[in-house]
Amino acid sequence: MSRRFADFEIPPYTQKAIELERAKLDLLNSKRQCTLIKSLLDDATTEKEIMFEAFNEELDNMYNDVSLPNDEAWKAVAKDLQKTKESRNNLDRENS
Repeated sequence: MSRRFADFEIPPYTQKAIELERAKLDLLNSKRQCTLIKSLLDDATTEKEIMFEAFNEELDNMYNDVSLPNDEAWKAVAKDLQKTKESRNNLDRENS
């Protein structure tokens, strides 16, 4: 009479050892995921700070332009808008 693998009983200490190894692997994978998420968060935070800095700089420039006398203010704002449009178009070309 031949016995199948499923017919053999695994001793409890072996089962516990297997469970322990699985738990160690799960912990290792969780640590790797945590490290990756921290890295992604750091990158996103840095990007956000750069964007806020650029936005505030642009806002300061707009305020300075608007603070000029009317004729100069209009010319300065139009010039800034033209630069922004050119910049956007260049980025669109680079990204396409």
